[in-house]
Amino acid sequence: MFVDVGHCALQVDVVAFKKGQLKVLAQGWDHNLGGRLFDEVLFEHFAAEIKATKKIDVKTKPRAVLRLQKEITKVKKILSINPEAMLNIECLMDDQDVSTKITREKFEELSAHLLQDILVPLQNVLTEAGLTQEQIDHVELVGCASRVPAITKQIESFFGKAPMRTLNASEVVSRGCALQCAMQSPVFKVRPFDVIDGYPYNVVFTWDKAPGAMDDGETKTTSVVFPKNNVLPSTKMLTFYRAENFGLEASYSEPEKLPAGLQSSAKIGDFTVGPFAVPANSEDGKAKLKVKVCLDLHGCVSVDGAQVLEEYDVEVPAEPPTEEAAPMDTGDAKDENAAAAANGEEAAPAAMETEKPAAEAPAPTVTKKKVKRTDVPVKGAVHGLTALDLAEYTEKENAMRRKDALEEATKGARNDLEGYILSSRSKLYDQWDKYVAEEARSAFSKELDAMEDWMYEDGEDETKDVYLAKLAALRGIGDPIEERVQEDGTRGPAAAALKEVCAMYAGQATSADERYAHIEAAEKAKVSNECADALAWLADKEAQQAQLSKTDTPVLMTHDIKKKNEMIGRVCSVIMSKPKPKAPPPEAKAEPKEEEPAADPGAEDGAKDSMEAEPMDSDAGAGGKPTADDLD
Repeated sequence: MFVDVGHCALQVDVVAFKKGQLKVLAQGWDHNLGGRLFDEVLFEHFAAEIKATKKIDVKTKPRAVLRLQKEITKVKKILSINPEAMLNIECLMDDQDVSTKITREKFEELSAHLLQDILVPLQNVLTEAGLTQEQIDHVELVGCASRVPAITKQIESFFGKAPMRTLNASEVVSRGCALQCAMQSPVFKVRPFDVIDGYPYNVVFTWDKAPGAMDDGETKTTSVVFPKNNVLPSTKMLTFYRAENFGLEASYSEPEKLPAGLQSSAKIGDFTVGPFAVPANSEDGKAKLKVKVCLDLHGCVSVDGAQVLEEYDVEVPAEPPTEEAAPMDTGDAKDENAAAAANGEEAAPAAMETEKPAAEAPAPTVTKKKVKRTDVPVKGAVHGLTALDLAEYTEKENAMRRKDALEEATKGARNDLEGYILSSRSKLYDQWDKYVAEEARSAFSKELDAMEDWMYEDGEDETKDVYLAKLAALRGIGDPIEERVQEDGTRGPAAAALKEVCAMYAGQATSADERYAHIEAAEKAKVSNECADALAWLADKEAQQAQLSKTDTPVLMTHDIKKKNEMIGRVCSVIMSKPKPKAPPPEAKAEPKEEEPAADPGAEDGAKDSMEAEPMDSDAGAGGKPTADDLD
């Protein structure tokens, strides 16, 4: 038997082990019996004692209730090891401290009724499994609340044997879930082990009686299809004789045993079988139907399908009877054939070869019944939340998420305010010492102290916006001081960088280097003027800043110097990085034109096409050859 005493509920299981298999025999529970009830017993005891001795009622202040409950959890853990425990709380309520103690004996006396309730599920499970205390070989006690010594004693007195603690009481459920997942996953390989689980509720099906059924005053029939502790998964077939569509209703027979929130509706689902056609050979005008109902591995009930069964006769050939063959005597035939062969005659054929075969008789047949199965549609499904209910629950969940997010943001804003108060107080006399006047330091210190007192008293449970507003008010005083500290550290390096950039560009503008010879004088003058103006502006601001103390608001800011530096770089770099113009390409020299040789009258036609294009002048030179002037 496994006895799991958790914070909220008690669960009991009786299982049978054999090699490679675990089978659940019976299950029991009490959803309202857990470690929290033992905490409530201690809370009621201390609340009454504090009210009697201190004259204060902690139940009227939620914060006091939470603090007392937190300390009671510690007291219960101490009583699990020690015979006595102290309860000490400073400023529990109305600036009053609480200090008291309780013994383990007193705690067990206060929780005696809870200890008796633990035995009820144990006895019920044994009854369902058909076992006695003596037949239970081992009792394994798990659950965080099982560490209470009184619970162990109660279970030990019931079984007459000490419970075992071979498993980690806090991790056993998580480890079991991980092992079950690994067994079902195709990725991991574990040792084969079969877990035969059982369903903890009775599942019944209800349907209307068929017309013509025995009238006993009831119009519906209810049957327990999956009894309690039925093996998971499981499939069963229900047989019906109907002439038309009919409905099925699945529900729990004991709704009071369901978890909280499900007891108001024990119905699982409604299903409709049909339409279907009644077979023509039906004698009573009804069809025989088989309905398949399933209970899967997760405990979900469903109707997986239905079929109409139609029986009809079919004649099939009968199997011939098996007879033993008579022994054949061949001695005489052999002698006759041998004698005929000796006389030179042909051997006579066997008698069966010479006889005329008789007419074949018709093969016998037998009648057999066959079943034709026709699928029937099944409509309906397991009951669930309606669209309206689902939307309502979704909105509630989203509201809770928004509330949780707001609480986290409020907690963050409170922590930011508290952190700023502590850090500013320490900086006032350390990092900020030279940058704040004495009067301002004293006033800011008083403001921080007042804000801290408010936060721990009246501002304990304020909203996020209030904390943000208080933080903004403090930052309005502290941020200028922090700004002066930062400016004093960054102003010098920024000014040095600006001077270096101006000196670089001014040197390039006045340099006789060949790299800058192509830049026009006006552009170089512009660069020199920009650098001179920037240096003049910086010198003027530095002179004004030098006249101020570190506690005054600075007139020369680091970001202004960086902007001036960016402006100088943007203007001067474009001018000083201008590339040289490209040199013009050299002019090509005109080459003298060679004289073409005179055309040969006997040359091929293809070589004198150009000559034939123009008529030859009659004043050509001797021999009919054109002169150079003629060719031109």
